[in-house]
Amino acid sequence: MTIKDSLNKLVENITGDNVKTKSISDSLTEFVKALDAGGYLESTDDTISEILDVIAEVLPDKIGIKPTGTIEITENGEYDVTEYAEANVEVAGGDYYEENLEIFEGRLTKANVNLKENSIVVTIPHGVTTIGYNAFKNDKLTTKVIMPDTVTTIESYIAFQQGAPFAFCEQLRTIVFSKNITEIPQYICYGSGRLQSISIPQGVTTIGDAAFYGCDSLVNVDIPDTVISIGINTFNDCQSLNDVIIPKSVVSIGDNAFIGCTSLVNIYYTGTQAEWEAITNVLNAGIPEECTINYEYTP
Repeated sequence: MTIKDSLNKLVENITGDNVKTKSISDSLTEFVKALDAGGYLESTDDTISEILDVIAEVLPDKIGIKPTGTIEITENGEYDVTEYAEANVEVAGGDYYEENLEIFEGRLTKANVNLKENSIVVTIPHGVTTIGYNAFKNDKLTTKVIMPDTVTTIESYIAFQQGAPFAFCEQLRTIVFSKNITEIPQYICYGSGRLQSISIPQGVTTIGDAAFYGCDSLVNVDIPDTVISIGINTFNDCQSLNDVIIPKSVVSIGDNAFIGCTSLVNIYYTGTQAEWEAITNVLNAGIPEECTINYEYTP
C-alpha cells in the first residue's frame, strides 16, 4: 500500500461515521509501514492534526511528534526510536500544557522551554536514562525539574561545549532527582542563584566539585547516609545556607566546600567528635568560625 493510499484509509477511519479503534490502529500501522525510513509528513491541515491526536494515543512511545506537526519515522518498519518526546509541564497558576524535549535513545539533550512566557515545572518523561550536557543550562523560566527513576546518569561538566545540565538557570528553585543515580556531578547547578532546596537521594555516594557553587538562595540540603565524599567548592558562596546535616558516612570534604556560607550556623553531624576530626581535609573545608558542629545528631 502506498503512503497516499494508507493515509487516505487512515483519514477515512478517523473521520468516518462508525469509528472503530481497531480499524484506526490497523490503518495507522499500514500508514507507518508505508513510510520510508526518515520519511516525514508535515502539514497544518485539520486532518493531519486529527491524525496526530490519534497517533499520540495509539503509539505515544513509538513515533516522534514535533511541535510543527511533523510525523517522523526514524527506523523503517520499527518506529521505536524517536528524537522527540512529550513532557508534562505545569504552568504557574495550575494550568498544564505539553512541551517538547529533545531526546535521543534515552538521552535528554535539550529542554526547549525558553519560548514560553510562564514559569513552569518540567516533568521529564519516564524512560529517559541520561540527562545530557547543557540540558537546562541558561534556562530562563523553569522553576522545578522532576526526574523519573529511569534516569541513572547525569552527565558532568567537562568543558564549555559540554556544560553542566542545570548551570545558570535563572528561575530554578528545586530539582527532584531520580532515586537511581549514584553521583551528583560537578558543577551541576553552578550559578543557579534562585535554587532554594535540594534533597539528594539515598544511594548517591559523591557530591561533585562546585556542584552548588554560587547557589546563594539555597537554604536546605538533605544529604543521605550513603554519601562518602563532598567535593571541592561544593557549596561555595551558598550565602543562605543556615544548617546542614552531614552523615558519618562522609570520609572526605574538599577544599573550600563551605567557604562563603555566611549564614551557616549549625552543622549536624551524626557521628562522634573523633569521627568528625578524622574526616579527610575537614579543616580546609572553609566552615565559618561561627558555625557550631553538633555531634551525634539523630535525624
